[in-house]
Amino acid sequence: MEWSGHAGRWNWFLRGEAGYQNYHSGGSPYYPRNPGLQAELPQGRGRFGGEGASGLAGNFGARLVYQLTPQFRLGVNGGYTRAGSWSESTGMLLFHYVFDAPDTPQAPGSSRLSVDED
Repeated sequence: MEWSGHAGRWNWFLRGEAGYQNYHSGGSPYYPRNPGLQAELPQGRGRFGGEGASGLAGNFGARLVYQLTPQFRLGVNGGYTRAGSWSESTGMLLFHYVFDAPDTPQAPGSSRLSVDED
């Protein structure tokens, strides 16, 4: 689900996703291609254990930006993701400067990138 908008000089964007997961991974030897090294390990300690999990998974992200001038915008961006036993949080500050921004707003349907010649 996404939601974005703007009011005055503010712009925002929100996104969220949710789901359910179920996974399982099997165990394996530490040295699957070298029986000699595998045999040197203590009994009962020569394998990676398998694991499994079930539960909610998803992520959330948000961005908020304020336009100081036609050329310069400041903002923040962040998010959180969770899947199984793994989770991640992110965040950053945004500094956006446009070197060729016009001093006045563009008319609808016009473009700064095109040049009309008569």
